Amino acid sequence: MKFVLQNIYNNIKELSDRDLQYKVWIKAEIPNYVSSYEELMNQLLDDNDFEGVITNHIREYKLKEEFKDKMFELNTLLNNYDDTNKTQLEIIKDPAWIIITELAREVKMMWKNSLLYTAMANTPRSR
Repeated sequence: MKFVLQNIYNNIKELSDRDLQYKVWIKAEIPNYVSSYEELMNQLLDDNDFEGVITNHIREYKLKEEFKDKMFELNTLLNNYDDTNKTQLEIIKDPAWIIITELAREVKMMWKNSLLYTAMANTPRSR
């Protein structure tokens, strides 16, 4: 579970940073960092099962209700995001995506101040 938590945290870090998204998704400016909108969504929602983790495993970390609520809200926004016929640049500039990245930034900051971050402390970084 610690490895999955670390991966989810890394996904949320990328999700929260539109500048990073632009540098990686559009410009490919960061050596050894390969990602795309599709890859990020597949990793977070499918490979790491964000919804399953926050639904079934988060209880054991005794998190504040506000933090749990923000994670569920983020999951809902991601699942409802309409990326139909949008390029990655259009996604980055989309007002709905900007709301998602701002919420992801809040989740990231709350995560850093929670027991989840402590639980990951001894886990090697996936990136």
